[in-house]
Amino acid sequence: GTGKTDVVVQIIANLYHSFPTQRTVLITHSNAALNDLFEKVMARGDVDERYMLRLGSGERDLQTTADFDFTKTGRVNHILARR
Repeated sequence: GTGKTDVVVQIIANLYHSFPTQRTVLITHSNAALNDLFEKVMARGDVDERYMLRLGSGERDLQTTADFDFTKTGRVNHILARR
């Protein structure tokens, strides 16, 4: 209710656009918090989906409208399919 997640999403977007060659790691206290953050970053559309990777046991609960599989295996399969 205080807008913490929205502030973090804005910071992520700013980092992505200011330092496009750098990688950013997001760590949260729970899988649900990471999924919420991941979903909001995806919904905002600032970060290209191909640069997103979701690790951890909560990845199967991730709710996005994207056609990508954001798990480690899904990202590897996506890269291999593009070859």
